[in-house]
Amino acid sequence: MAENVVYPANSVDDYWHTAVQVLTGYVMPKRETLFGSLVGNDSIPLMRVEFSDHDGEPSNAIVDAVDDLEWRTENSGWRVENTDFVIPFYSGKGGPIAEAAVDTKVKMKKARITLLGTSGTDDAPAGGVVQGGEFKSGLGKDFQGQSKDTVWSNKALAQYSYGGGKALEQLLHHSSTLHFSWNDLPVHDADAVDLESFTRNAQAFDRVAQFFAARLRELKDWEYDLGKQEAAWKGQAAGVFKDLVHGLVRTYESYSKQFPVSGTVNSTYGNDLRGFRGDVLAAATKLHGKWDTWQLLTGNPLRWLHDVLLDLTDHIWRHNITKVRYKPTYSPRGYSLTGYHYVKYEGFSGAVSPYGMLEQKDTWKKIGEEAVRRWQQSVQDVLSAAGKQALIDVENAFNGQKFPEKVTTVSIDLANQLAKDQAARDRAEALKAKADAEEKLRLAKEEADRKEHAAEEKARLAKEEADRKQREAEERARLAQEEAERRQREAEQRAEQRQLEAEERARRAQAEAEARQAEKEAEQERKQEEKEREAEAEQAEAEQKQEQKEAEQRQKQAEQEAKQEQRQAEQEAEQAEAERRAEEKQAEQEAKQEQKEREAQDRQLLLMNQSRADQQRQREEQERKQAEAEAKQAEQEAEQEAKQAEAEAKQAEKEAEQERKQEEKEREAEAEQAEAEQKQEQKEAEQERKQTEAEQQRIRTESEYKAEQEEQRQEAEERRAEAEAKQERKEAEQEARQEQLRAEQEQKQAEAEAKQERK
Repeated sequence: MAENVVYPANSVDDYWHTAVQVLTGYVMPKRETLFGSLVGNDSIPLMRVEFSDHDGEPSNAIVDAVDDLEWRTENSGWRVENTDFVIPFYSGKGGPIAEAAVDTKVKMKKARITLLGTSGTDDAPAGGVVQGGEFKSGLGKDFQGQSKDTVWSNKALAQYSYGGGKALEQLLHHSSTLHFSWNDLPVHDADAVDLESFTRNAQAFDRVAQFFAARLRELKDWEYDLGKQEAAWKGQAAGVFKDLVHGLVRTYESYSKQFPVSGTVNSTYGNDLRGFRGDVLAAATKLHGKWDTWQLLTGNPLRWLHDVLLDLTDHIWRHNITKVRYKPTYSPRGYSLTGYHYVKYEGFSGAVSPYGMLEQKDTWKKIGEEAVRRWQQSVQDVLSAAGKQALIDVENAFNGQKFPEKVTTVSIDLANQLAKDQAARDRAEALKAKADAEEKLRLAKEEADRKEHAAEEKARLAKEEADRKQREAEERARLAQEEAERRQREAEQRAEQRQLEAEERARRAQAEAEARQAEKEAEQERKQEEKEREAEAEQAEAEQKQEQKEAEQRQKQAEQEAKQEQRQAEQEAEQAEAERRAEEKQAEQEAKQEQKEREAQDRQLLLMNQSRADQQRQREEQERKQAEAEAKQAEQEAEQEAKQAEAEAKQAEKEAEQERKQEEKEREAEAEQAEAEQKQEQKEAEQERKQTEAEQQRIRTESEYKAEQEEQRQEAEERRAEAEAKQERKEAEQEARQEQLRAEQEQKQAEAEAKQERK
């Protein structure tokens, strides 16, 4: 395996990692460990680098090529010379040099680069989802100190860059990440997220709340029936049963308050859970949208490395290669035998780049680390920021929910309740109950009207919000179009400026060539004058025949020198023309490169704008449908509440009428019972009087009579005390029944008011 190296993630908290784990259960590798198995020779991240000298001696063909921009595309950049990337540069003949003066001799070298984990196609590294794995060199030999058996792996990088987004897609498309796996990294069953669990738990809350509400209604009916037939429920045992029913009513009232219902089938906590599910889904959708754009444009770290290498190539072209020219040497007969490269222009930077000396491996290590740093920064700026916002949205949604932590149970003390029931008094009046029922009906109608107006207002506001968002989307599209047109104008202005600069450079080169030609002609004239003076001195000393021979020889020499000067002038003119063509082609190549970059930026901007517009339309359509559904639900609830309030009012009126009739019957029954008891007492008194007279006749002695009389007196007092106790119990029972009726009436009123407040 490659050397395990840890690169800092530039962040203490990886919110992208945390958000994906929270929302999907997919646990990605730590970001600081992703590039540990993507290290080439000499600990260079993401690539392997080797150096080579230019094959063969310099020639005129190389001179012409270096002066031509086509040479750059054929000899440097992506996928040339059977490798991924080649960067040629000039360095010193005896070793690396930082800077060099004009006329310094230099030698061409090449850095041959192999990127780790490329697809093997001719296209430069770009974005898009790809699966990672292990791979080897394929050369079958050791490479620059790195074993031929070295195995690299980009699986962890793919799991981090693309697995998290795929897990979010699984959640959005299937509502669950159970049994999900990507690139051999699964989501464990215990960590899987299932959005349907919110729905199932919400339905469980609905069933519990509706069960308690239904049982409460049934128990209240029982309680009402028992109260209506109270005359038949005399005695302590019957009272205990009645108190038991009353206690169950209070217990289920407590349960119903702790698990409130919403409508006829839902519950408050169930609606909260369903809302929380929607919030989680919305957070996952936003996070996936950010990831989708990131992975398509900037998700591949090799894409960042490719950009850094291109920038380095531009720097070397401007400050190194274009500063060098080739100088041939000529034989006495005038043709070139050999030559060398030399620094012709000021500003030659040698083998120095913004990252260091190009012939040192530490420089290329810094270049790889810079690509990793740019990729890390893109993760921090896009994915981590979006992940942090998703976590905040989910936390805010969950913090707004209040679920019961403990269910409170109301205990029933039957003995205490029986004592209270026996001592209670009923102070409710039928007329007051009727007035309360009418007031409740009026309030229910007013509340129904208010909710109907509120629903209409909510629908209107939702429509206005949708229209506003539509206008904002159109405004953003217009601004994006204006920005694209502005960039187009700036690019055209830059192209025109570069064309003018190229023409100015060509003019200056022509002027320099003419100046050099004039200087050479002056030098030639001076040499000619010297030769003529020498010839005149020889002519003064030599004979006429020798003078004629020397004159012929001078004539031949002058013709040969003129031809030599003409060849030299033609060669310099050709060299100036080649320089002018190179500059023109360089300007043209730069304009084409800018046009391609501008087109790529426009395509990326168009894709991003189209994606944002699609997402905005989907959100607006969803919000519009949600607003219509809420308005319709509010209207239905208002109608249901109005009907229910009217029914409750009618039921309250009916119950009041029944209670009045029941009270009348109870008063009639009590009067009849009192009359019967009075007759029974009179009969008993008459019987006692007759029995006393008979017994008096039977008594013989005065002592016996007095004893019997005392006994009879005591018995009469006992019967009288018993009658008084019986009367007191009767009054207590009557007061208890009245108190019970009053308590029931107050309880019903409190329940109706509580129910009205919940609605």
